[in-house]
Amino acid sequence: MFYYRRMRFPQGKVKALTLSYDDDTIHDLRFAEIINRYGIKCTFNLNFGRFSDGVQHLSAMTLQQAKDLLMDSPHEVAVHGYTHMPLRDVPCNVANQDVSTDVAAAEKAFGRIVRGMAYANGSFNEETGSVLAHCGIEYCRTVRATRSFALPKNWLYLDPTCHHKDPELFSLAEKFLNDTPKGDPYLFYLWGHAYEFNNDNNWDLLERFCQTVGNREDVWYATNIEIFDYIRDYNRLIFSFDGSWVHNPTAQEIFFSVGERAGTYNYAVKPGETVFIDRTLPEKKG
Repeated sequence: MFYYRRMRFPQGKVKALTLSYDDDTIHDLRFAEIINRYGIKCTFNLNFGRFSDGVQHLSAMTLQQAKDLLMDSPHEVAVHGYTHMPLRDVPCNVANQDVSTDVAAAEKAFGRIVRGMAYANGSFNEETGSVLAHCGIEYCRTVRATRSFALPKNWLYLDPTCHHKDPELFSLAEKFLNDTPKGDPYLFYLWGHAYEFNNDNNWDLLERFCQTVGNREDVWYATNIEIFDYIRDYNRLIFSFDGSWVHNPTAQEIFFSVGERAGTYNYAVKPGETVFIDRTLPEKKG
């Protein structure tokens, strides 16, 4: 029997929020302190060739400040190009050198595998995705606002919902919180630079946004790479020919719903588990 199958985020949630902020300035410190109070996670996109040498210039953090901020935090370390180079304007070999140098520096500094990035200056072309893939990058954020909560289609050209200066920011937040997704779950993806709040003297905007969307039981707060990994692992689920069985070959628990006109049934499949999908049962609420 045909039925619809939809991914659900951890614990069966249908909404997720992630932030992506660039350029490793000292204003990231205040930014992180605010979002931490509301349980919100961020991916920090760092230029490892532009850290301060100890003399505060251009408001850059030192590498030690970045490590103190992010080493044991719930946030993600990603890259932004070693020299903040506009990749659209340089040959592929130059782009490869800049990105690979940034990745190597990030992994050495933080002792972890780094797979995420944001395009410096929002600059890319049709060739940059393949360049990034050769550097081990699995997703890269653009600056093209969708003003939607759709799940990404092309991770190497990952379009965010909006920038925090978008005039529709709070109307989008209310829609995100109040709407009920009819199909795929919602992803609210916000980007920007922490120094903009300082330049514009509007840290209250960040505070109000966090108050609006933070500390909610119905929202999954995740980094970019956590969302990437979860969606990838959902797509690795193995279903039997008739859809009656599902096996989870991944290392994390995956949630999904199946539905017909009669109702929707929610399932969780633990790592290594095979589950029977019985759509004759009364609707389950988990």
